Amino acid sequence: MERISWIERKTNEEVLRTVGEKRTHIDAIRGRRWKMVGHALRHPEELHNIILEGMIEGKKTAGRLRNSYIGQIKIDAKVKTFKELKEKARNRCDDDQSSGIDLAGTNVKENILDDSGTGISSLDPKQYVGLNSLTPEEKILILSRGPFQPQKHELVNLSYPQEHGHRFTAEHYYRVLPDGDRIQRKWLSFSVSNGRLYCLYCMFFGKNVQKSWTIDGFHAWQRIKDIGSHEKTEGHINASIVVKLKLLAIPVLPQIYEHKRKQIAENREIVNTLIEITLFLGKHSLPFRGHRENWEDRLRGNFKDLTVLISKFSSSLAIYVDRLKSRGRSEINFLSWQRQNQLIHSIATCLKTTIQNEIKKSKYFSVSIDTTFDASRREQLAFIIRYVCYNDHVPVPVIRERLLSLKESSSTSGKHLFLIFQDICSENALDWKLFLVGQSYDGASNMKGEYEGLQALIKQENPSAIYTWCYAHRLNLVVVQVCKSSVDAVDTFGILEDLYSFISSSKKRVAFFKNHQKKRNPQERVRRLKRVETTRWSSFSNALKTVLITFDDIIQTLENIKKTEKSDFKVRCRANGLVDFLLTERFILTALIFTKIFNILDPITKTFQSPDIDLLGAVTSLQVVKKDLKNLRCDDEFNELFNEATNIITKSQYEFKMLATSRSKKKKKMPGENASDETIDDPVKRFKIKTYLCTLDEASTAIKNRFNSTSQGLLKDISYFSINRLQKIKNDPSSLPKDVFKVFCSIYNKHNIQFEVLRNEYTQFSKLFFQFDVAMNSNSGFLHKNIEIENDDSAQDNESSNDEEESQFGDKNKVVNNLASILNIFQVCHTSGLGSIFPTLYLALKIACTLPVSSTSPERTFSKLKILKNRLRTTISQDRLEDLMIMTCESDIEIINEDVTNIFANLSSTLSKNLI
Repeated sequence: MERISWIERKTNEEVLRTVGEKRTHIDAIRGRRWKMVGHALRHPEELHNIILEGMIEGKKTAGRLRNSYIGQIKIDAKVKTFKELKEKARNRCDDDQSSGIDLAGTNVKENILDDSGTGISSLDPKQYVGLNSLTPEEKILILSRGPFQPQKHELVNLSYPQEHGHRFTAEHYYRVLPDGDRIQRKWLSFSVSNGRLYCLYCMFFGKNVQKSWTIDGFHAWQRIKDIGSHEKTEGHINASIVVKLKLLAIPVLPQIYEHKRKQIAENREIVNTLIEITLFLGKHSLPFRGHRENWEDRLRGNFKDLTVLISKFSSSLAIYVDRLKSRGRSEINFLSWQRQNQLIHSIATCLKTTIQNEIKKSKYFSVSIDTTFDASRREQLAFIIRYVCYNDHVPVPVIRERLLSLKESSSTSGKHLFLIFQDICSENALDWKLFLVGQSYDGASNMKGEYEGLQALIKQENPSAIYTWCYAHRLNLVVVQVCKSSVDAVDTFGILEDLYSFISSSKKRVAFFKNHQKKRNPQERVRRLKRVETTRWSSFSNALKTVLITFDDIIQTLENIKKTEKSDFKVRCRANGLVDFLLTERFILTALIFTKIFNILDPITKTFQSPDIDLLGAVTSLQVVKKDLKNLRCDDEFNELFNEATNIITKSQYEFKMLATSRSKKKKKMPGENASDETIDDPVKRFKIKTYLCTLDEASTAIKNRFNSTSQGLLKDISYFSINRLQKIKNDPSSLPKDVFKVFCSIYNKHNIQFEVLRNEYTQFSKLFFQFDVAMNSNSGFLHKNIEIENDDSAQDNESSNDEEESQFGDKNKVVNNLASILNIFQVCHTSGLGSIFPTLYLALKIACTLPVSSTSPERTFSKLKILKNRLRTTISQDRLEDLMIMTCESDIEIINEDVTNIFANLSSTLSKNLI
């Protein structure tokens, strides 16, 4: 310690200056005290004001009074009377400057650069130590004020510091030249806070400088001649030269700043054009780079070639491209592959920020996850998030399913997928333990497993995250099961697969098939046969309908093959077998049966693929399917089907083999049997029983078994959010069951959804809904209005993407209408402002809309992935792939180019210097 005796009667401030320390907590205490008193004095009606201004009865004691609370505040505020203190408190805008108090949260840098500061402490060089955020322009501004060299009478104790009998004097502010002249040492500044000297030139612009002059401060007064030695050092001389040059440049600084401002504006305009090019290439999943990208090459990649193309219509971009070609590395390059990656990342960051803001506003969300192999044989995981979106740009709530992340997964076990799930949620600031309300995956064991599956691991942490097995995947399994329900069905689809492989395996046969179609229908688009795949939705339906539409062309093609390739006995035998099966009544009847079934199931398949389908709409759609299948199971429908097959056979130019009458086999009657087996001799009746009825029964049974949900209680509660139920409760409130919404409230009770409150609000809402619905002119009861789902098979071939045309066997592109919608009710509740009147019901409707139905959005993402990462782009990095996938999948999100430019500018110091 300094061994300071109390006899010296030094104050605490003097002791702190001696040891080179500065008070830290006292400033915060003063600031808080000043704010509290200011608030109290501005509100005279409150109790604390009475306490501050109140007087204590009695006489004051003898002697010098101790410093009081208000007295200390008057000292800090530099006022003498309490009246002046009240006037300062009422004038908020002058509080900080007049009081001299550094309140909590004051920016130190702003105080240093503020010229209004007149106190000695505002010019103290000690405050510049360690302040690395000053720009060169700000440093020159500080130096232009001149050095801080207080005189002896301006100090607190009216004397300069001394040590061991040696003292600093004001004479040392000057340097004596050899000719006797005295010049001021403008680099030298004195700190009144610690009584030390600092060299601001070396502090701001010095290299390899002495620590004692820039950080610690010089205070070796016994070696006072070291001041002259320091100004002769090489580091100080170089720093002084830099300062002199910068001070001489002050008159031309406005011109320099104006030139820089124009250059930044030009650069931002160029980057804005490059952002549009990046968006165009990203939305269309096009590659950016070429094999060679030098300016002398003819092809330089899509990004550079588009830049050159647009430069023909943009003068600023043309000037920049010419300047970049001529100057080379001396010019900042916005077209390099690093800048392309940074532009892609900036746009993806802006898109993700928009999605995150929408999720933050909605709060509740559900997830859908799936994995697939890409072109480089890496397992890719798509993370889709579902939420209800409403903001200034989308005033009417809509359901969104967005791609939030695409990660590579080295393992597909449930535990590993759970770790990736946690990392993605943490990366995007998603509170999944509180706001995750649902999850939907396919039927794989690593996803739906009851103990080690992803859904089970998530539900252990968040029991409210209800798992839904994808409805679209389940319906596809139903179709596969139905197509194997009878011998005739298996033979029919087996022949369709054999027909595809037989014709498509030869270019000559494909040409025969194509020419026959053009000859028969020159105006029609040429079709190609489809294969029967069990993994592609609607593949059975597409393959069957293509064969039925081009039936005559297929027969002619097979006959032509038999004539032209008659020397090959295998080919001729195979063609004969295909012709013999196709020209049978059994094939026509079986094909017509499945055409009717597919006409019922295909629209529902499209409905389940829609992003905005909800659980109520899915359950209602399944009920419609069951009813339609049940209606087909009658004699009238079969007779109509049989007559249609007969008309086709009659009008055809080919001879068909009718249903064969098989010989009945008598079965021996066993002991104990009272009745003998009845044999069916009629071939039509046999086909009806073994194929027609068997197929319909298998379809009904498969739907019942596949869609037997374990959350029947939740589905029952959600079903009351339908238009029909609201109408029923409106007419008869007593018909509302006592246990309705009980399961829903038990699952989501942590969100403060109370059972009785929800029931009461639901009853009251049912009386008002239809009035607001009519007033808003909304189409109640329709969730999907003219929704058409893209056919995934369109990516195979342009000539094979014509399944959307109407035909006599069904309309592929049938308009899908969902007859029940929670979203419609939620839209009325939100838009009409009923959310503040029925908050619990509003929250329940939002959660019900957020619950997922299918995991088809990951499948659509994988379709984009196959286009984006093809066999020519297998070396693309994972970060770049994720950014490009977000750009191409979420291309409907509107972004502001200025925001992208700011993100892009902050990615490197070079970009920041040229764009900000």
